[in-house]
Amino acid sequence: MAWVSGVDGCSSGWVVVDAFFEENCITRIKTRLARTMDEVLDGEPTPQRVALDIPVGLLEERRRGGRVCDQLTRKHLPGRTSSVFSPPVRPLLSAVSWEEARTGGISIQAFHIMGKIAQVDAWMTPERQQTVFESHPELAFAVLAGRPMQYNKKKAPGRAERLAVLAGFFPGAEDWLSQRHYLRKDVALDDLIDACVLTRVAWSHLEGNARCLPPEPPRDARGLEMTIWMPPL
Repeated sequence: MAWVSGVDGCSSGWVVVDAFFEENCITRIKTRLARTMDEVLDGEPTPQRVALDIPVGLLEERRRGGRVCDQLTRKHLPGRTSSVFSPPVRPLLSAVSWEEARTGGISIQAFHIMGKIAQVDAWMTPERQQTVFESHPELAFAVLAGRPMQYNKKKAPGRAERLAVLAGFFPGAEDWLSQRHYLRKDVALDDLIDACVLTRVAWSHLEGNARCLPPEPPRDARGLEMTIWMPPL
C-alpha cells in the first residue's frame, strides 16, 4: 500500500496529510501533526513520497529574484507572484532579529518561517531529497486548474475555488475539510488545504510523471537540488 504525504508549516509545527491513491484519486486519508522532520516520516505506514511547502536547497549569496526555481514559479503564477518569496541565503539562517535579517533582502514572510527553513536545511541531505522534496501549493493548484487561483486562500471565495480543484482528485474533500481536525490556533484551514493539494504532487512523483522547475535543477553548496515539483499537465 503506497501512502504519500503533503506537508505544510503551521503554528504548531508541521501539518501532515497522509493519502492513499487509487487511479489518481484519494480513497483513504488521514492527518497528523509533527514537530520535526523525523516525525513527518514517522507515519503509519511510512510515506513513500513527501511534498513539502518549504524551500529546500539554498543559495550562499544573495541573487536578484532568488533561486531559478523561484523565478520560474513566478512566471507560472501571473497575478499571484507574491505567493512566491525568495528564501534567505544560507548564511542568513543564523539571524535572530528582523533588523538583522532584513539586511539580506528577505521579506517579512520569509523571516517568520526562517526557523522552519533552518530546521529543514539542517535535516535534508541529497539522499533524503529523493523522497522528500519542495513543492508549492499555489503552483500545484494552478497546474491542476489550468490557471492560477484568482482569490486569496484565506477568504471564502479562495477556499471555494481551491476546494473545487481538490474535488478533482479527492471527491470527499469538502466534507473532510468541514470536520474540525484541529483548533484554528494550531492549524489554519488553508494549511490543511495546502497540505492536501501537495499529496497530489507527491503521488505524481511516486508515479514518475511529476515535473520540476527547472527541468535540470542546479545544486547548492551542500549538493541539494534547488527545484520545485508540480503535477503533470
